[in-house]
Amino acid sequence: MVIDAIFNPENWAAVPAGFWAAVFFVFGCIVGSFLNVVIHRLPLGESVVSPPSHCPHCKYSIPWWLNIPLVTWLWLRGKCANCRAPISPRYFLVELLTGLAFLACWLQFGAQSAPLALAYALLLAGFIAAAFIDLEHMIIPDELTLGGIGAGLLCSFFVPALHDAATLTGSLKQSLLGAAVGGGIIYAVLRVGKLLFGRQQVALAGETRIILGETAVILPDKEIPYEELFYRQSDTVQLHATTVELIDRCYRDVTVKLSPARLQIGDDRFSPDEVHYLEAVTRALTGLSSTLQG
Repeated sequence: MVIDAIFNPENWAAVPAGFWAAVFFVFGCIVGSFLNVVIHRLPLGESVVSPPSHCPHCKYSIPWWLNIPLVTWLWLRGKCANCRAPISPRYFLVELLTGLAFLACWLQFGAQSAPLALAYALLLAGFIAAAFIDLEHMIIPDELTLGGIGAGLLCSFFVPALHDAATLTGSLKQSLLGAAVGGGIIYAVLRVGKLLFGRQQVALAGETRIILGETAVILPDKEIPYEELFYRQSDTVQLHATTVELIDRCYRDVTVKLSPARLQIGDDRFSPDEVHYLEAVTRALTGLSSTLQG
């Protein structure tokens, strides 16, 4: 096979180890440059391929000779070559950190297996992108988590040494088991967290008019989509209203409870699909998801 020939240990051993260490560091810095694009664009829903690298301030398209990892940022002193706007040190840090991570993978695993070193380097690259996105936006995009699962399965299939397995199928089985256990643990933590911390109260400034619309709770200063409130069918938004106005009727001094399956106003019960508009005056909301800020 071509892959076996490329990663033949004898061929790699014929070249001084220091050369491969330098190659892994430089390659890591190049990957780090791409990770900067991922970190900036992925949370914004933008393509990581098009348009080419450009200044976020003046949209200047960066030519290749001004897009050399580490060197360009130092040479331009952290500023855009066109508008001189500052470029975040994060760009330099991600490139350096990724280069060092790739170098460490080679030093640790290169003598054993070049594919093993590359697989661990890919894993660390994903961790670096996820960490910096999470640090800035407090999210980890599905493209990284789901893409990471796919990449992990492929690496496990082609690099059995990741699981100390003797065969490709044995390695894949170990990978699938790990994905199932890891996903189960994360899901369990999520469910327990929702159970323990999933309720909170949002105090309002005096009597406030709010709207329970078709897709969101509308407050004076923001809208809260129902998908952020209702994780389980039992999740409920509750308020005690001075007045409640529907299209065809009104209520006074009643408790309102809204869940994915039911709307209750006082003793009356409705299907949420039947009530397209509800306006209420209240002092507080309770039962909101813990991801929201009161």
